[in-house]
Amino acid sequence: MKNAFWSQTTHIKAEAETPYQQMLSNISLLNSYIEEIPSDIRVTEDAQKHISQIDEILMMYARKPNVCLYGNFDSGKSTLSNILLGKHKLPTGLAPLTRIPTFIHHVEDRPKWLNENDYVLIFDENWDPVFWSDEDNCIQHLVEKGGYNALKEYVTHKKKKNTEYKSAYALVFVDAPVLLYCSITDFPGFGNSNEDTLRTTNRYLAVDVAFYLSILPGFMDATELYHLGDILDKLPNYPEIPSINQLFIVATHCNPRRYNTTSIKETLKIASKRICNQFDNKESFRKNNLTERKINQRIFACWFDDVNLDNFTNVFFDLIKNELPKIFLNRVNSKIDLFKQNSNKYFSDIINEYHEHLADFQKVESFYNELVLKEPERKRQTDEKKKSIIALIKTDKKKSIDEFCLYYDNIVSIESIIGIIENKFPDKKEAQTYLSGYIIELLQEKVKSIIDVKTNCICSDIENYISGYHKYLTSQKMTSLIPFDATRAFSIGLSNASSLGAISFVSGIYRTGILTALTASLISSIGMTAASVFTTLGAILTPLAPIALGIIALGIFSLFKDWKKELAKEVYNTLLKKDIKSVTKDSIYSYWEDTETTFISGAERIELEWSNSLHKKGLDIKNKSIKRVDINNLLKEKKQLKSYFDKAPWEKSNFNI
Repeated sequence: MKNAFWSQTTHIKAEAETPYQQMLSNISLLNSYIEEIPSDIRVTEDAQKHISQIDEILMMYARKPNVCLYGNFDSGKSTLSNILLGKHKLPTGLAPLTRIPTFIHHVEDRPKWLNENDYVLIFDENWDPVFWSDEDNCIQHLVEKGGYNALKEYVTHKKKKNTEYKSAYALVFVDAPVLLYCSITDFPGFGNSNEDTLRTTNRYLAVDVAFYLSILPGFMDATELYHLGDILDKLPNYPEIPSINQLFIVATHCNPRRYNTTSIKETLKIASKRICNQFDNKESFRKNNLTERKINQRIFACWFDDVNLDNFTNVFFDLIKNELPKIFLNRVNSKIDLFKQNSNKYFSDIINEYHEHLADFQKVESFYNELVLKEPERKRQTDEKKKSIIALIKTDKKKSIDEFCLYYDNIVSIESIIGIIENKFPDKKEAQTYLSGYIIELLQEKVKSIIDVKTNCICSDIENYISGYHKYLTSQKMTSLIPFDATRAFSIGLSNASSLGAISFVSGIYRTGILTALTASLISSIGMTAASVFTTLGAILTPLAPIALGIIALGIFSLFKDWKKELAKEVYNTLLKKDIKSVTKDSIYSYWEDTETTFISGAERIELEWSNSLHKKGLDIKNKSIKRVDINNLLKEKKQLKSYFDKAPWEKSNFNI
């Protein structure tokens, strides 16, 4: 595979230092620090909570960028993966080959609990790719492990073992220079089967860099534009760089013996115009002020077997070597700093409370008795807040459906569709090919905007509801004696939820607040994956995907003199026949129903655990089991924990930051 790419992928070896070395060293040191807590420090519930927060920060933010490869089957995704790796590791072929998502990491990132000959791990569908290095997550869902030969047996469509053993994911470790700067995910191709398409659209980690590969003949057709729109929504918005810089659209099969340079460039230019025309209503396009010229700069032509027509590898390596490391390292450094600040304040507040209790020990019982006296009023106010949130959810459900229906009725009429044709698609062939996809894009973008605004408001109200318990304890000077974790109690209440609705909505990459309480072990215990938690909005649109693709693939048919009206009628009737309106309404309805059910379950669990904590503390006080010496011991314990978390080792990287 020695071609124009080879020198680009191998010259990285000359680098004396890579940006993530200090971060990886910090992770190892911090993990050891947590695992080897001194024996004289008791690991209390609040200590475990802080350890879980560190685990989450490391898992979510202390990582390399995820580079994801998308495209139709036979577009060359696995070939590009091998080229970037600088060696042939993934199976390739002319027919649809890759069956399951394949996550590729550097061999030095391999968890210590693996054997030295384990380079490939195959997992079932319940494995969580977000926590790919977690031993419990891997062992529980392991199908097979071993050398690279396992890829041919379990990852491709050609072998029986992939279905026989229900393989759903592959985790691969390779000694490749590019993996010092990122991880690579090779997804199954679109267009082979609905099953492959769902595997690609529904299962993914955070997408930091996306390659979309499309063969030059039929480059970026209507169905591919549909998939590209979904990928654009997954790209993160980092203030340091435009999100479009994290997208590479690659035209493959650009055989220079079949196509001249001029015709290739013209094809790419037409595609740029088509993409802008398709997505001019998309929020991410408007935010980044995207133009034809900017899109054209992100499209590259390639012929893997001979020559790299557009040297996008220079652009790609500059991104992962020089731009993204600054963003990723600054982000994890700031998360660790914030954790230490919050930890310091948390334990300082409790220590101050203990000092107050020691100064007037007799007041401990009176504080508790006062808390009990105020309990009916607290419960009344809490119930009012709960009812208010439930009422708001019901209102948002009705408003969401009404707003969508109003928009649908305005867009999906013969007159409106004719207007869209005249404004966007004056060319008959272009209109036949891309009109349906454009209308579907408009409808989906509207759903997202409706849900996004309302979800953010609901999440804010629910977060305030949960944090109200801690604020109440603080106001009553009882935080130290009743160490109650309302967030965790709420999360445990989700144990029977199959979907979290608005509570799991993700803004940007990950939503802070409630979701940050769902650590790896907790997410696993309530029977869902982090990937599913972070893709709830996608669940609304998922039922639309196969229907939308069917509508988009209407194809060319005979149109006569009044072709605009004929086409408008055809698209209108197809949308009615496929019942897009009802399917979307049902999805929106289910989203808010899940939100209400989940919130009620979480709120009830908080109250149950609150009552239990209050009752237990009452028994302690009644039995005179709380003594001055106990508070002194607790005070000493909290001081030790404060010092322990203050000293958590983390050296900020100076690599070009």
